[in-house]
Amino acid sequence: MVESMQVDKSANSDLQADVVDQRVEQKGKFGTVRFLGKLINNPKAGDDLWLGIEWDDEGSGRNNGTVDGIKYFDCQFHKNSPNSCSFIRYGKIQIGGVSLREAIMKKYKPESMMSE
Repeated sequence: MVESMQVDKSANSDLQADVVDQRVEQKGKFGTVRFLGKLINNPKAGDDLWLGIEWDDEGSGRNNGTVDGIKYFDCQFHKNSPNSCSFIRYGKIQIGGVSLREAIMKKYKPESMMSE
């Protein structure tokens, strides 16, 4: 059974407002931050803040927004994919990467057209 996590909106609310829905890039993969908060029932997570990221490319992650039976966020684009999301410690990835439009252009626009 998957339990849904109720995000504490009062904790880090300014930071959440600044970070959630921001774009990120890691090792040539692009994604969107869908969650910022602590992971519960996970000793390896410690007391750190974690980013839940939905990757643009389906299958680029390790989960679907659920860790240890707790759902922290819903995927918006890959709703039925079991592995299009990842959790990364806050501070381990640069936030504010390229926009979704730029990511699409980088991925699909031929190099010969990039100078336009």
